[in-house]
Amino acid sequence: MVDLLIKNVDAVFPDGVRRGDIAVCGGKIVPAEGEAREVIDGTGLTAFPGLLDTHMHIRAPGISHRETFYTGTAAAAAGGITTVFEMPVSRPATSNVALLEERIRDMEAKAIVDVAFYGSAGYDNVKEIKPLAEAGVIGFKTFSQRAVKGRENEFVGLTCPTSGELYRVCDEIAQTGKLFAIHAESDPIIDLVNSDPRYERWTQPPYYARPKIVEMDAIARAIVIALDTGTRISLCHVSNPDAVELVLRMRAPGQEVYVETCLHYLECSQDDTLRTGVWGKMKPPLREAEGLPRMRAHFAAGHIDMLGSDHAPFTREEKLKPAMPDGIAAVEMTLPMLLCSYKRGEIRLEDIAAYAAQRPAELFGIGDRKGSLKTGADGDIVLVDLNKTYTVELNKLQTMAKECVALYEGRETGGTIVRTIVRGKTVYQDGAVTAEPGWGTWIKPRS
Repeated sequence: MVDLLIKNVDAVFPDGVRRGDIAVCGGKIVPAEGEAREVIDGTGLTAFPGLLDTHMHIRAPGISHRETFYTGTAAAAAGGITTVFEMPVSRPATSNVALLEERIRDMEAKAIVDVAFYGSAGYDNVKEIKPLAEAGVIGFKTFSQRAVKGRENEFVGLTCPTSGELYRVCDEIAQTGKLFAIHAESDPIIDLVNSDPRYERWTQPPYYARPKIVEMDAIARAIVIALDTGTRISLCHVSNPDAVELVLRMRAPGQEVYVETCLHYLECSQDDTLRTGVWGKMKPPLREAEGLPRMRAHFAAGHIDMLGSDHAPFTREEKLKPAMPDGIAAVEMTLPMLLCSYKRGEIRLEDIAAYAAQRPAELFGIGDRKGSLKTGADGDIVLVDLNKTYTVELNKLQTMAKECVALYEGRETGGTIVRTIVRGKTVYQDGAVTAEPGWGTWIKPRS
């Protein structure tokens, strides 16, 4: 007898959508045979593999007034995500094994979906890279720029502002075989924009001193250094189609350079930044509306390898300070709003399964368990009603930072998540969390 049987559902695979039954036993997908303890009628529903979010900033336990592992993973479940990759930014940052273990303990007590952790990788903690890799981090993260002023403690071991520093850290990470996630922005160009009156127009919204060249200069530098050191890299939150095309031109044959983007760079533009003010301020900033169809075409073509929300919550008081911190907190919009592109005919359901689930799982070494509806994978399943949409209301969201989702307020989704299932257990159903804190577990890549 199996634990769960979903009958007569349209199951989405990267190579097609097939109607049939899905069974889970002992937390794993198994052949759909025999009786079941729980039966779900999937008629009229679509089953996706649980999505992976490769870029979250829950920041707990060091910074829990903005989000906790419970509220952050509840928001993820509401967005169709069953595995999140938590970034090292915290207070302090995840710059050594002891701090990693502290964050894992907090997560295991509170999370309702599964969580993997990046390790910090900066020039000031090179000696910690090998121990963090051996401890089981999913990959490493750095910023190719200085720490955010006033938040230096959150960025310990997390910055490589010079080419020499980035080269040394890439060289160290290459020895581990882990993916190195790089926030690619160029401080010298930001400094020029902020100091030279010729570029004053770029200091204002919607640019916030970050025109596209800030991102593209840093991407080019990262690709060249990664090629020389043999480092596997992923470029975080690539914001515009010119940057994607730069990667396609520069990447050497066989070089492992992967592209991550976010929902907001597929669905939102500078117009939304101007409309929402500080609530639409992030880095990199939103780009021109005319680039959005090209970004979605790159996603459909497989030129974008993974989807991260860059979920970065702040309180209202923090966002309204003169410094205006960068970040939105829209992880729970991921699948509901991504389906808008499907409804427009710009992407296929299969593309979502491929590039928001299977490919990132494979690239990070967890493809044997995550990102697929194949037999033997974890029973991570998202049931969606494609015929039922809703208008986004901030007060109904799971995140603590509800106002940080203002970009999507009043927008209509492309579908409704009926259930999110993690290892066979329903953790979110019909708009409500159904799992107790602690169901989520730590995900380590295979050795």
